[in-house]
Amino acid sequence: MRNFNRDDRRGGGRSFGGKSLGRRDSGPVTMHQAVCSNCGQSCEVPFQPTGSKPVFCNNCFRDKRGGGRDDRDNSRPSQLDEINAKLDRILATLKA
Repeated sequence: MRNFNRDDRRGGGRSFGGKSLGRRDSGPVTMHQAVCSNCGQSCEVPFQPTGSKPVFCNNCFRDKRGGGRDDRDNSRPSQLDEINAKLDRILATLKA
């Protein structure tokens, strides 16, 4: 039988309850100079550009993504409504 004690830290490296939100805390990020592929302005990026992919400044990246995180979150209530309706049908079927 498996050992389910909280002190057993061999859980595959997963950290539940931490505040990292999936990001590794590896210290300060080194910023690299780049030129935006869209507007041509000088910008800094947290990775070393190789030239194989386009690099965008903050403004062009935000415009390309359609306004940021807020636009994507608007679809969630309708998705939750659909999921709830499906769950209601499943529960009704199970009760029958």
